[in-house]
Amino acid sequence: MRSTLTPKTVRRLLAADGFLDLDMPAEAIAELDRITDAGPLEGPRRLLLGIALKASGRMDDAIRNLELAARIMPSPDRKSTPLNSSHQIISYAVFCLKKK
Repeated sequence: MRSTLTPKTVRRLLAADGFLDLDMPAEAIAELDRITDAGPLEGPRRLLLGIALKASGRMDDAIRNLELAARIMPSPDRKSTPLNSSHQIISYAVFCLKKK
């Protein structure tokens, strides 16, 4: 079965991002958990979820989601490798732990 991107998914991702901007991580997590199939936006969903979980103090869950995002998301720079992109996100996860 092929995943399709729906407007509802995009709205939920944008809402979650807005909740994070307002320092409301619990609401962001709730929005992200309501997404049943993020399709091609699963990487950004995991990234936002990791950030929201970190803000909620759930470091282990945050790191797990950030690592998943690193594996899913393509590199933003064509010259860099997926390993470099993954390294950046995993480095953020380590930074989260150090801020604990």
